[in-house]
Amino acid sequence: MDKTENGECRHRWNISSDLPFGFVRCQRCKIVKSLIDIPPKELDNNIMKDVAITLLQSEFKEYSKILYIIHHTVMKHKIGSIMAFYKNEVDLLKNLVKYFEDRLRIIDSDVTMNDLIKELENCNEEVIDGEIHYLEPLFNRIANSYSIELFEYIDSLIFSKNEQDEYKLEILLRLLGRVKFEDVSYWATILITRALKHSYCKIREAAIQAIENWEDEAIAEIFLTCYNDKVSWLQDYAKQVRDGLVKKEQRR
Repeated sequence: MDKTENGECRHRWNISSDLPFGFVRCQRCKIVKSLIDIPPKELDNNIMKDVAITLLQSEFKEYSKILYIIHHTVMKHKIGSIMAFYKNEVDLLKNLVKYFEDRLRIIDSDVTMNDLIKELENCNEEVIDGEIHYLEPLFNRIANSYSIELFEYIDSLIFSKNEQDEYKLEILLRLLGRVKFEDVSYWATILITRALKHSYCKIREAAIQAIENWEDEAIAEIFLTCYNDKVSWLQDYAKQVRDGLVKKEQRR
C-alpha cells in the first residue's frame, strides 16, 4: 500500500456501485468516506470525472446529485481548475433542475418554501414518534417541489450560531427521516453527515433517528460504524441502530 512519510495511506478514491451516492472508496486501504469529508488536495480531476460520467449517463434524478456534489464539495474548497473543467455541466444541470422544479411548482403552486419557513417560526409542537406532525404534509410537498431550496435552508440551519435555529433544525431533520429515503438520498446524506457533527445532542439524535427510519443497512454501516459520541446514551443509540439494521440485512 502506498503510504505517506507518516505511514498513512495515500488514498486513491473511486466511486463504486455498492456505495450510496456521494461516497467513495480508497482503492488501496478500502476505507469509505463521504466526498465532503475528503481533504481538497485528495480531490483530483479523475475522481470528479468518474462521478460526472457515471451520473451524466443516468436518469434525471441523478443530474441534481452531481450538481450538489460539484457545488457543495468543489465550490466549498474553491478548486478553480475543476470548476472550470465542469462549468458547462454545472450550467446545464442548474437549468435542468430549475426546469423540472418549475414544472412541479406549476402543479403544486399553492405552496412555497416561505410557507414552511413561516410555519416553523410559530411552531411549538415537537415531532413525536408514532404521531403525524402537522407540518409533515407541507414538508413532504416542499421536499418534492423545492428540493434545492429545502436542502440549502436546512444546511444553513446546521451552520447557524443562533440557538433558536436549533429547534427548527431538529424538527426538520425528524421530518426528513420520515420521507422515503430514495426520494431524498442525493441530498439528505450530505445533511446527515453534517448533523452528526453538530454540537447540540438533540440534532445528532435526530440524524441517527433518520438513519434508523430509512432502514438502509449501507447508510447505517457508513455513518455509524466509526461514530463516536461523548454522550453515552447517544453512542448506545447509534450502536443499536447500526447493529439492528446489519442483523436485519443478514436475515434477508
